[in-house]
Amino acid sequence: MPELKKYTETSKPSNVEKRKIIEFLFQHLENFGDPIMDIEKAIDYALKEYQSFGGFILVLYEGIEILGAVVIDYIGQTEPPVSDQTEPPLSDQMEPCLSDETEPPF
Repeated sequence: MPELKKYTETSKPSNVEKRKIIEFLFQHLENFGDPIMDIEKAIDYALKEYQSFGGFILVLYEGIEILGAVVIDYIGQTEPPVSDQTEPPLSDQMEPCLSDETEPPF
């Protein structure tokens, strides 16, 4: 049965787990082609291996095999005050989602 693990600055992967996560992401990022060093930097940022906002890593395992992984880095970005926005937020510009009863447009 698949198991989801969350890694943080207080619950870090072992060096072997970290290397496997890096290799998995490098192999599966395909078209994005991030270099291994950049993937490792993103992981180190999330784990606060150096001064950063931190983040976390989610990895889905089936036994010892990685099925999926994502690195979330907190970048410290804040939303500008409403008075500084010149256009309405994208959420106001988007059409509502299709309901279960609506036929898709394709």
